[in-house]
Amino acid sequence: MFCEVCREYPSIADHNSKLYEGVTGSKRIETLQSHESSKYHLLCIQRKEVTEKGTGPMFVALKKQAENMDDQLKPMFNTAFYVAKQKLPFRSFEGLIELQEKNGIKMPTQYRNDKGCKAFVQAIAEVEKDRVSEDLKASRFFVLMGDGSTDISVTEQENVYVRYVKDGLPATEFIDIMAVKSADANGVLAALLEALHHVDLTVGDIKKKIIACTFDGASVNEGAKGGVIVKLRELLGHVLILIWCAPHKLELSLLDATKATDFIDIVEKGVDPIYRFYYGSGKRRRKVNAISAIIDEDPVYFSAPCGTRRRQDSRHTRL
Repeated sequence: MFCEVCREYPSIADHNSKLYEGVTGSKRIETLQSHESSKYHLLCIQRKEVTEKGTGPMFVALKKQAENMDDQLKPMFNTAFYVAKQKLPFRSFEGLIELQEKNGIKMPTQYRNDKGCKAFVQAIAEVEKDRVSEDLKASRFFVLMGDGSTDISVTEQENVYVRYVKDGLPATEFIDIMAVKSADANGVLAALLEALHHVDLTVGDIKKKIIACTFDGASVNEGAKGGVIVKLRELLGHVLILIWCAPHKLELSLLDATKATDFIDIVEKGVDPIYRFYYGSGKRRRKVNAISAIIDEDPVYFSAPCGTRRRQDSRHTRL
Protein backbone atom coordinates (compact mmCIF):
# COMPACT_ATOMS: atom_id res chain seq x y z
CA MET A 1 0.00 0.00 0.00
CA PHE A 2 1.39 3.41 -0.95
CA CYS A 3 0.32 7.03 -1.42
CA GLU A 4 -0.28 7.56 -5.13
CA VAL A 5 -0.34 11.37 -4.87
CA CYS A 6 3.03 11.57 -3.10
CA ARG A 7 4.64 9.24 -5.62
CA GLU A 8 3.23 11.41 -8.40
CA TYR A 9 5.21 14.40 -7.09
CA PRO A 10 8.55 13.00 -5.79
CA SER A 11 10.24 16.43 -5.79
CA ILE A 12 7.81 17.53 -3.04
CA ALA A 13 7.02 14.29 -1.20
CA ASP A 14 8.77 12.99 1.89
CA HIS A 15 10.83 10.01 0.64
CA ASN A 16 11.23 8.74 4.21
CA SER A 17 7.48 8.36 4.69
CA LYS A 18 6.32 4.76 5.07
CA LEU A 19 3.48 5.34 2.62
CA TYR A 20 5.87 6.77 0.04
CA GLU A 21 8.11 3.69 0.22
CA GLY A 22 5.12 1.34 0.46
CA VAL A 23 3.71 -0.65 3.38
CA THR A 24 3.35 -4.45 3.31
CA GLY A 25 1.80 -6.80 5.80
CA SER A 26 -0.50 -5.39 8.50
CA LYS A 27 -1.58 -1.74 8.18
CA ARG A 28 -2.28 0.56 11.10
CA ILE A 29 -4.90 3.32 10.92
CA GLU A 30 -2.51 5.62 12.80
CA THR A 31 -0.04 5.41 9.91
CA LEU A 32 -2.70 6.57 7.46
CA GLN A 33 -3.89 9.38 9.72
CA SER A 34 -0.35 10.61 10.35
CA HIS A 35 0.48 10.62 6.65
CA GLU A 36 -2.79 12.31 5.70
CA SER A 37 -2.03 15.30 7.93
CA SER A 38 1.70 15.50 7.17
CA LYS A 39 3.17 18.68 5.67
CA TYR A 40 4.58 17.16 2.50
CA HIS A 41 1.48 15.09 1.75
CA LEU A 42 -0.68 18.22 1.96
CA LEU A 43 1.72 20.01 -0.39
CA CYS A 44 1.37 17.14 -2.87
CA ILE A 45 -2.42 17.32 -2.58
CA GLN A 46 -2.33 21.09 -3.26
CA ARG A 47 0.00 20.54 -6.23
CA LYS A 48 -2.34 17.92 -7.70
CA GLU A 49 -5.46 20.03 -7.22
CA VAL A 50 -3.91 23.14 -8.75
CA THR A 51 -2.33 21.19 -11.61
CA GLU A 52 -5.68 19.66 -12.53
CA LYS A 53 -7.34 23.08 -12.51
CA GLY A 54 -4.35 24.71 -14.21
CA THR A 55 -5.38 28.37 -13.81
CA GLY A 56 -5.47 31.17 -11.25
CA PRO A 57 -2.86 32.80 -9.01
CA MET A 58 -2.62 29.73 -6.74
CA PHE A 59 -1.53 27.61 -9.71
CA VAL A 60 1.17 30.11 -10.63
CA ALA A 61 2.40 30.34 -7.02
CA LEU A 62 2.60 26.58 -6.51
CA LYS A 63 4.25 26.08 -9.88
CA LYS A 64 6.89 28.62 -8.89
CA GLN A 65 7.33 26.88 -5.53
CA ALA A 66 7.77 23.49 -7.23
CA GLU A 67 10.35 24.93 -9.64
CA ASN A 68 12.30 26.42 -6.73
CA MET A 69 12.19 23.06 -4.92
CA ASP A 70 13.44 21.27 -8.05
CA ASP A 71 16.34 23.74 -8.35
CA GLN A 72 17.29 23.15 -4.70
CA LEU A 73 17.08 19.36 -5.03
CA LYS A 74 19.39 19.19 -8.06
CA PRO A 75 22.60 19.78 -6.06
CA MET A 76 21.40 17.24 -3.48
CA PHE A 77 20.89 14.64 -6.20
CA ASN A 78 24.34 15.43 -7.59
CA THR A 79 25.88 15.13 -4.13
CA ALA A 80 24.19 11.78 -3.50
CA PHE A 81 25.46 10.55 -6.86
CA TYR A 82 28.98 11.65 -5.92
CA VAL A 83 28.73 9.77 -2.61
CA ALA A 84 27.68 6.58 -4.40
CA LYS A 85 30.21 6.98 -7.22
CA GLN A 86 33.11 7.48 -4.82
CA LYS A 87 31.91 4.60 -2.57
CA LEU A 88 31.60 6.94 0.42
CA PRO A 89 29.38 6.08 3.40
CA PHE A 90 25.93 7.66 3.30
CA ARG A 91 26.79 9.37 6.60
CA SER A 92 29.17 11.69 4.71
CA PHE A 93 26.20 13.19 2.81
CA GLU A 94 25.22 15.61 5.59
CA GLY A 95 28.73 17.03 5.87
CA LEU A 96 28.97 17.55 2.10
CA ILE A 97 25.64 19.41 2.13
CA GLU A 98 26.87 21.71 4.92
CA LEU A 99 30.08 22.36 2.98
CA GLN A 100 28.12 23.43 -0.08
CA GLU A 101 25.97 25.74 2.02
CA LYS A 102 29.14 27.42 3.25
CA ASN A 103 30.06 27.91 -0.40
CA GLY A 104 26.80 29.78 -0.96
CA ILE A 105 24.61 27.06 -2.46
CA LYS A 106 21.05 27.11 -1.12
CA MET A 107 19.90 23.70 0.12
CA PRO A 108 16.51 22.44 1.40
CA THR A 109 16.16 21.77 5.10
CA GLN A 110 14.96 18.16 4.61
CA TYR A 111 16.78 15.05 3.29
CA ARG A 112 20.08 16.04 4.95
CA ASN A 113 20.85 12.71 6.63
CA ASP A 114 21.97 9.27 5.50
CA LYS A 115 18.36 8.20 4.91
CA GLY A 116 17.89 11.13 2.54
CA CYS A 117 21.06 10.17 0.68
CA LYS A 118 19.80 6.60 0.38
CA ALA A 119 16.49 7.87 -1.04
CA PHE A 120 18.29 9.98 -3.65
CA VAL A 121 20.57 7.11 -4.69
CA GLN A 122 17.62 4.74 -4.98
CA ALA A 123 15.75 7.31 -7.11
CA ILE A 124 18.76 7.71 -9.40
CA ALA A 125 19.07 3.92 -9.70
CA GLU A 126 15.39 3.59 -10.61
CA VAL A 127 15.69 6.24 -13.33
CA GLU A 128 18.80 4.55 -14.75
CA LYS A 129 17.11 1.16 -14.65
CA ASP A 130 14.07 2.53 -16.50
CA ARG A 131 16.34 4.13 -19.12
CA VAL A 132 18.19 0.85 -19.77
CA SER A 133 14.88 -1.04 -19.83
CA GLU A 134 13.46 1.31 -22.48
CA ASP A 135 16.65 1.07 -24.56
CA LEU A 136 16.62 -2.74 -24.46
CA LYS A 137 12.95 -2.92 -25.39
CA ALA A 138 13.58 -0.54 -28.31
CA SER A 139 16.63 -2.46 -29.57
CA ARG A 140 16.26 -5.39 -31.94
CA PHE A 141 19.03 -7.52 -30.41
CA PHE A 142 21.55 -7.48 -27.59
CA VAL A 143 24.55 -9.41 -26.30
CA LEU A 144 24.51 -10.84 -22.76
CA MET A 145 27.75 -10.66 -20.76
CA GLY A 146 28.54 -12.13 -17.35
CA ASP A 147 31.58 -12.01 -15.11
CA GLY A 148 31.90 -14.01 -11.90
CA SER A 149 33.38 -12.59 -8.71
CA THR A 150 33.41 -13.14 -4.96
CA ASP A 151 32.42 -10.44 -2.45
CA ILE A 152 33.93 -9.76 0.98
CA SER A 153 31.66 -12.38 2.58
CA VAL A 154 33.01 -15.00 0.11
CA THR A 155 29.63 -15.15 -1.64
CA GLU A 156 29.63 -15.99 -5.34
CA GLN A 157 28.40 -13.05 -7.42
CA GLU A 158 27.64 -12.61 -11.10
CA ASN A 159 28.12 -9.17 -12.67
CA VAL A 160 25.66 -8.87 -15.56
CA TYR A 161 26.05 -6.52 -18.55
CA VAL A 162 24.36 -6.07 -21.91
CA ARG A 163 25.69 -4.66 -25.17
CA TYR A 164 23.37 -3.34 -27.87
CA VAL A 165 23.12 -0.72 -30.60
CA LYS A 166 21.64 2.68 -29.76
CA ASP A 167 21.33 5.45 -32.36
CA GLY A 168 23.71 3.55 -34.62
CA LEU A 169 26.46 3.20 -32.00
CA PRO A 170 27.35 0.30 -29.66
CA ALA A 171 26.38 0.81 -26.01
CA THR A 172 27.36 -1.31 -22.99
CA GLU A 173 25.30 -1.09 -19.81
CA PHE A 174 25.64 -2.62 -16.36
CA ILE A 175 22.47 -4.43 -15.30
CA ASP A 176 22.97 -5.85 -11.81
CA ILE A 177 25.16 -7.80 -9.39
CA MET A 178 23.41 -11.06 -8.58
CA ALA A 179 24.17 -13.47 -5.75
CA VAL A 180 24.63 -16.95 -7.21
CA LYS A 181 22.93 -19.66 -5.18
CA SER A 182 25.28 -22.25 -6.66
CA ALA A 183 28.38 -21.74 -8.80
CA ASP A 184 27.32 -24.38 -11.35
CA ALA A 185 25.66 -23.74 -14.71
CA ASN A 186 22.12 -23.77 -13.31
CA GLY A 187 22.96 -21.21 -10.62
CA VAL A 188 24.77 -18.88 -13.06
CA LEU A 189 21.98 -19.07 -15.63
CA ALA A 190 19.31 -18.37 -13.01
CA ALA A 191 21.25 -15.30 -11.85
CA LEU A 192 21.59 -14.00 -15.43
CA LEU A 193 17.88 -14.39 -16.16
CA GLU A 194 16.87 -12.81 -12.86
CA ALA A 195 19.04 -9.77 -13.64
CA LEU A 196 17.31 -9.35 -17.01
CA HIS A 197 13.92 -9.56 -15.30
CA HIS A 198 15.04 -6.64 -13.08
CA VAL A 199 15.05 -4.40 -16.17
CA ASP A 200 11.53 -5.57 -17.04
CA LEU A 201 12.47 -7.96 -19.83
CA THR A 202 9.99 -10.78 -20.23
CA VAL A 203 10.88 -14.35 -21.18
CA GLY A 204 9.61 -13.52 -24.67
CA ASP A 205 11.96 -10.52 -24.92
CA ILE A 206 14.90 -12.62 -23.74
CA LYS A 207 14.23 -15.44 -26.21
CA LYS A 208 13.75 -13.04 -29.09
CA LYS A 209 16.60 -10.57 -28.55
CA ILE A 210 19.67 -12.40 -27.21
CA ILE A 211 21.89 -13.23 -30.20
CA ALA A 212 25.31 -13.63 -28.54
CA CYS A 213 26.91 -14.02 -25.13
CA THR A 214 30.27 -13.99 -23.42
CA PHE A 215 31.16 -15.26 -19.95
CA ASP A 216 34.16 -16.34 -17.92
CA GLY A 217 34.75 -19.51 -15.93
CA ALA A 218 34.84 -23.23 -16.64
CA SER A 219 31.12 -23.70 -15.96
CA VAL A 220 30.28 -21.84 -19.19
CA ASN A 221 32.44 -24.08 -21.38
CA GLU A 222 30.71 -24.43 -24.74
CA GLY A 223 31.53 -28.08 -24.95
CA ALA A 224 30.45 -28.87 -21.41
CA LYS A 225 27.46 -31.16 -21.32
CA GLY A 226 25.66 -28.99 -18.78
CA GLY A 227 27.39 -25.66 -19.38
CA VAL A 228 25.64 -22.29 -19.29
CA ILE A 229 25.98 -21.90 -23.06
CA VAL A 230 24.26 -25.22 -23.73
CA LYS A 231 21.43 -24.47 -21.29
CA LEU A 232 20.98 -20.94 -22.66
CA ARG A 233 20.76 -22.26 -26.22
CA GLU A 234 18.13 -24.78 -25.11
CA LEU A 235 16.12 -21.97 -23.50
CA LEU A 236 16.35 -19.62 -26.48
CA GLY A 237 15.70 -22.25 -29.14
CA HIS A 238 17.80 -20.53 -31.80
CA VAL A 239 21.41 -19.99 -32.85
CA LEU A 240 23.47 -18.32 -30.12
CA ILE A 241 26.92 -16.90 -30.90
CA LEU A 242 29.54 -17.53 -28.22
CA ILE A 243 32.20 -14.82 -27.90
CA TRP A 244 35.15 -16.08 -25.89
CA CYS A 245 36.37 -13.76 -23.15
CA ALA A 246 39.80 -12.86 -24.61
CA PRO A 247 41.59 -12.13 -21.29
CA HIS A 248 40.27 -15.36 -19.75
CA LYS A 249 41.28 -17.39 -22.80
CA LEU A 250 44.76 -15.84 -22.67
CA GLU A 251 45.01 -16.61 -18.96
CA LEU A 252 44.16 -20.27 -19.54
CA SER A 253 46.76 -20.47 -22.32
CA LEU A 254 49.46 -18.99 -20.08
CA LEU A 255 48.62 -21.34 -17.22
CA ASP A 256 48.78 -24.35 -19.57
CA ALA A 257 52.17 -23.15 -20.83
CA THR A 258 53.63 -22.82 -17.32
CA LYS A 259 52.62 -26.38 -16.43
CA ALA A 260 55.02 -27.67 -19.08
CA THR A 261 57.96 -25.56 -17.82
CA ASP A 262 59.91 -27.28 -15.04
CA PHE A 263 62.13 -24.24 -14.44
CA ILE A 264 59.19 -22.12 -13.24
CA ASP A 265 58.26 -24.79 -10.71
CA ILE A 266 61.86 -24.89 -9.43
CA VAL A 267 61.96 -21.09 -9.04
CA GLU A 268 58.62 -21.02 -7.23
CA LYS A 269 59.66 -23.74 -4.75
CA GLY A 270 62.91 -21.92 -4.05
CA VAL A 271 61.63 -18.37 -3.76
CA ASP A 272 58.27 -18.95 -2.05
CA PRO A 273 59.69 -20.16 1.32
CA ILE A 274 62.06 -17.17 1.42
CA TYR A 275 59.19 -14.80 0.74
CA ARG A 276 57.00 -16.33 3.46
CA PHE A 277 59.90 -16.26 5.95
CA TYR A 278 60.28 -12.50 5.61
CA TYR A 279 56.68 -11.50 4.91
CA GLY A 280 55.31 -13.29 7.96
CA SER A 281 57.32 -11.08 10.33
CA GLY A 282 57.18 -7.29 10.56
CA LYS A 283 60.64 -7.23 12.14
CA ARG A 284 62.18 -9.18 9.27
CA ARG A 285 60.46 -6.99 6.69
CA ARG A 286 61.90 -3.88 8.33
CA LYS A 287 65.38 -5.38 8.00
CA VAL A 288 64.77 -6.03 4.30
CA ASN A 289 63.62 -2.44 3.86
CA ALA A 290 66.70 -1.17 5.73
CA ILE A 291 69.05 -3.17 3.49
CA SER A 292 67.18 -1.93 0.41
CA ALA A 293 67.69 1.66 1.53
CA ILE A 294 71.44 1.08 2.01
CA ILE A 295 71.93 -0.29 -1.51
CA ASP A 296 69.44 2.25 -2.95
CA GLU A 297 67.05 -0.36 -4.32
CA ASP A 298 63.26 -0.64 -3.92
CA PRO A 299 62.15 -3.91 -2.27
CA VAL A 300 60.11 -6.16 -4.56
CA TYR A 301 57.85 -8.69 -2.90
CA PHE A 302 57.20 -12.12 -4.37
CA SER A 303 53.76 -13.19 -5.52
CA ALA A 304 53.92 -16.06 -7.98
CA PRO A 305 56.14 -16.56 -11.02
CA CYS A 306 53.24 -18.11 -12.95
CA GLY A 307 50.64 -15.58 -11.77
CA THR A 308 48.47 -14.22 -14.60
CA ARG A 309 46.45 -11.51 -12.85
CA ARG A 310 47.66 -8.17 -11.58
CA ARG A 311 46.54 -7.76 -7.96
CA GLN A 312 45.67 -4.46 -6.36
CA ASP A 313 47.44 -5.45 -3.13
CA SER A 314 50.92 -3.88 -3.03
CA ARG A 315 52.11 -6.83 -0.96
CA HIS A 316 52.04 -8.99 -4.09
CA THR A 317 54.23 -7.02 -6.46
CA ARG A 318 55.44 -9.01 -9.46
CA LEU A 319 59.03 -10.19 -9.65
